[in-house]
Amino acid sequence: MSPTPEQQARERIDAMLTASGWAVQDKKALNPAVGRLRQAFLERAFERRLG
Repeated sequence: MSPTPEQQARERIDAMLTASGWAVQDKKALNPAVGRLRQAFLERAFERRLG
């Protein structure tokens, strides 16, 4: 099964971040001392501020 366009974009973005010196991580394996979180859901935070 080939990757979706979103998965392809994520792979390209992750490669660019890694090339820039970032350590990109998944939420399930997060170590804040090493790098940044790959994806975070901020919808609820924005709802509180804008709602």
